[in-house]
Amino acid sequence: MDPNSLPATVPKTRMTVTRLGHKIDDLHETMDSLHQEIEEIKVVLKSLVKLNLELEPGKEELDIKISKKDSPNKNLDLGYQ
Repeated sequence: MDPNSLPATVPKTRMTVTRLGHKIDDLHETMDSLHQEIEEIKVVLKSLVKLNLELEPGKEELDIKISKKDSPNKNLDLGYQ
């Protein structure tokens, strides 16, 4: 193919350092809010596990495995089926 036969693609606007900085700032804000939401979810899950342990006095905390590394099926470790 001849490079002259290809249509010239011109970006609508060029990415400047300032725009890139704004996009990175937006990304940081989004990541911070996601991190905060995940921490809130962790707190809720921990309280649900504690509540479940209180409702089922036969189970001990050692019986419930909450491990990211050890199990291929994390949902079963959390008691979900």
